[in-house]
Amino acid sequence: MKSNHFLSLLGRQLGTLFGLIGLCLILWILSPYFLTVSNLLNIVEQSSVISIIAIGMTFVIISSGIDLSVGSILAFSGVIMASLLQMDFP
Repeated sequence: MKSNHFLSLLGRQLGTLFGLIGLCLILWILSPYFLTVSNLLNIVEQSSVISIIAIGMTFVIISSGIDLSVGSILAFSGVIMASLLQMDFP
């Protein structure tokens, strides 16, 4: 009985990790460009903004607060940045 509970708990904790590893293996088999250095650097670069926002939100949640405006501010900043880049701002 206890072993079933332990396996269930372990499956819940590691299921996402195993799913990510399985997805990476499938994409690596289907595309020879998936596990290249340039692609991995591209993935890390694109996830860095979300990671910084997630770290900030973690501190907000730990301090028993909630701030729903973070997603709106991120979207607004993206629109402003795209507009400035179209007008040839550096």
